Amino acid sequence: MRADRSIKTFLLKVTARCNLDCIYCYEYKLADGSWRGKPATMSMEILARSAARIREHVAAHRTKSVLVIFHGGEPLLAGVEFFEMALHKLREELSGLCSVRFGLQTNATLLSEEYVSLFRKYEVRVGISIDGDQEANDRFRRDHRGRSSFDATVRGLELITREENKPIRGGLLSVIDPDANPIATLDWLLKWSPPQIDFLLPHFNHVRRPTRAFDPRTGYGYGIWLCELFDYWWGHDLHTTKIRFFEDIMHLLLGGKYSVEALGLSPVELLVIQSDGSYEAVDSIKSTVEGAVSTGLSVLEHAVDRAMDVHLVASRMDRASNLASECECCELVHVCGGGYIPHRWHQERRFLAPSVYCQDLQVIIRRIAEALVAADSELAPLISRQLVPLRASAAAGHLHV
Repeated sequence: MRADRSIKTFLLKVTARCNLDCIYCYEYKLADGSWRGKPATMSMEILARSAARIREHVAAHRTKSVLVIFHGGEPLLAGVEFFEMALHKLREELSGLCSVRFGLQTNATLLSEEYVSLFRKYEVRVGISIDGDQEANDRFRRDHRGRSSFDATVRGLELITREENKPIRGGLLSVIDPDANPIATLDWLLKWSPPQIDFLLPHFNHVRRPTRAFDPRTGYGYGIWLCELFDYWWGHDLHTTKIRFFEDIMHLLLGGKYSVEALGLSPVELLVIQSDGSYEAVDSIKSTVEGAVSTGLSVLEHAVDRAMDVHLVASRMDRASNLASECECCELVHVCGGGYIPHRWHQERRFLAPSVYCQDLQVIIRRIAEALVAADSELAPLISRQLVPLRASAAAGHLHV
């Protein structure tokens, strides 16, 4: 690993339980059951040690800015008092050393006036998970007794979208359901005027494949769904709300380097700290196999730099050297980045297979490239310069493993 690399985003799993029982949840429903052995809520001792480890790391690498994201489970289960102490401690530790930004991802069912007042004080950007209208949301996002979570989430949305809360309003996160109407889904989400919407592919892989029929030309239908969504968003000038997946693809097609971890080849400088203080690789990898995220290291005994040497952390900081051979030969690799790492999981090849969504990604990337050229033909040479394989040998043919 290069000496100048450092962790810029710390994802704190402040709770290891959730008040919802979402069918597709990678944390509680798929391959890894390690959450059962974790404390339900991070203790203040672990929080203080985490803050000290972050400070230690920032000082050693002279990092100018870090992002701390509160996550779970459902992080708001930790309670307002926990967050009051946690935010104060983190800001105190990093004061005068670097700038710190805070984020939080929640299902919004527990959001309250007390919470948003605290989050305004510390400028915590609040992202909310919801899949669409009540029919779309309740298909997958119910509580542990099978009851709808929709009304409670909408109450949280109504609270966070008040004018006084605009500074802390984050984006909406929605898991793609290819059986839902993409335009109706987007229209409903746009009602809340979010600054950004993040549409996520469900966490399938080559062992646990998507349940939809596979077409060798178009994949599992997610690419077609995204194309319909993109055409509507692009054609109706809805760009006041960013759709991160589309804007990142455009950015990469036009020569940009940085993107979210699901696209591109820029280093992913993120580390998870669990509720018991253990360091983990990105949490979504829990969708693949038991123990995949474990590093065997903890804030109680180890510096952050030790975790950076663990393969699943280090490999994401050097993504171009950790691709499937087919991806190295593909002209789209600088855009798709070989696909999101949990979607590459393969029984024999582990994370060195192409994404199970390879064809779907090809469909939407090429559609966006066509739209950019149609809007401005002078962009064609620039886009062509981005569509080159990492390796000069001929493409390896069919990419569906």
